[in-house]
Amino acid sequence: MLLDQSSRKPKVLVDTYHLKHSFTGIGTYTNQLISAVGSSQGLNAEYLIIGSKRKKEKNHRRSWYKLLFHIRYLLWKQVFLPFLVWYHSADFILCPDFVVPAFKPGFRAFAVIHDTFFWEYKDHYGSVWRKYFTKMVEFGVQRKATIIATSQYTRRKIKKHITSEVPVAVVYQCPKLFDVGEKAHVSRRYFLHVGYFDKRKNLGVLIKAFAKFKRHFPDGDMNLILAGGQAVNNKLDDSDNIQELIRSFKLEEFVQLPGYVSDSELNRLYSEAFAYIFPSYDEGFGIPVLEAMQFDLPIIISDGGSLPEIAGGACLVFDRKSPDDLFLRMVDLMDSGVRKRLIEKGKKRRKIFSQSKFIQSIDQLICDCTNEKR
Repeated sequence: MLLDQSSRKPKVLVDTYHLKHSFTGIGTYTNQLISAVGSSQGLNAEYLIIGSKRKKEKNHRRSWYKLLFHIRYLLWKQVFLPFLVWYHSADFILCPDFVVPAFKPGFRAFAVIHDTFFWEYKDHYGSVWRKYFTKMVEFGVQRKATIIATSQYTRRKIKKHITSEVPVAVVYQCPKLFDVGEKAHVSRRYFLHVGYFDKRKNLGVLIKAFAKFKRHFPDGDMNLILAGGQAVNNKLDDSDNIQELIRSFKLEEFVQLPGYVSDSELNRLYSEAFAYIFPSYDEGFGIPVLEAMQFDLPIIISDGGSLPEIAGGACLVFDRKSPDDLFLRMVDLMDSGVRKRLIEKGKKRRKIFSQSKFIQSIDQLICDCTNEKR
C-alpha cells in the first residue's frame, strides 16, 4: 500500500548514536541501513540520520567508563531523542539498538530487537546491568511502538520474553557487501569462522570436531582459521577455553588465530576459504552466513536459533551439542558434488537478503503505520 501522493512524506529519524560503541552485529545492521537509505530512490518516507557524527570510541572494560556510558546513553535515549524528534518535526523514530524512548509525545517508535539473549542467558551478564537494560527496552515498547525482529525465530522469542501485545514485524537485514573478485574462486585448505570468542558461539565444539577431522585425515593439509578475539563482556568471553582446547588436542600448528582483521583481510579470508563453519549455540540472525554466501562458500551451520531459517536449506546442518555430528558434516564437504550443490543453493538464497529488499521492507512498514494513523 502506497501513501497518498498529495500527503507530506512521513519523516523518520534514524538513531545511530550507538555506533560510537557498537562492536557487534548491530553496527553492521545500522551501517547497512544508512547505506540503503542513501542509495535508494523513490522511498515513501524521508529518513534523517542522527547521532553518528562523533568518532567511534574505544571499547573500554573499566567500570567507571561503563557507568559513564550508561548515564550518557540513558540521557540520549530518554531526553535528547524526544527533543530531536520535536525539533525536526518527525513522525517516527527508528532505533536499531533495542531501546526507544519511553516518552513519545506526538511520534511513534520502531525498536529493532535482534535477539532475546539478555532475557534468556541471565548468567552471562551482570545482574544489575541486565535488569536495567531489559527494563529500559520493555518500558520503551509499551506505548506507541512497533518492534522490528530480524527473523521469525526472534519474533517468537520476543512474544514470549518481552511482550505479546506490541506489534512485531519481521524484516530480514542485508549483509555488508564485499568486493568479491577473482580470488573468490581460489580455495585454500582451511575452514573459516569469523566472530567474537563468545561462549554462545560454541567454538569448543568446532575445535573438537576439527581435532577428530585431523585424526581422520592424518596426511591432509586442512587448517582452521578463527578470526576474532575476546568477547566484549568478560562473563561471555571463551578465549581461555579455546586456547586450552587447541593445546590439549595439539592443534597449535593447524589452528590460526589472526585476531580482529581489517575489511580487506576479511575479504581475503572469505575469498580463499575451503568452507565456512558457524557452530553457534544460538543466533538471532547470523549475518556471517550471508557474508560467506557472497563468496560462493559451502557452509555448515548448527541447528541453533535462527540459523536454519536464514540458511533456508542452502547449508549443511549439525546438532549444536555434537562434535561428532559436525565432524561428519565436515567430511561431507570433501565430496565435490556436495560442495557444488551447496554453492548453487547459496547463490539463490542470498538474493532474498538484498539491500533494496531490506530498505523497502522497512519503508513499507512505515508506510503502513502512517496510513493507520490517518
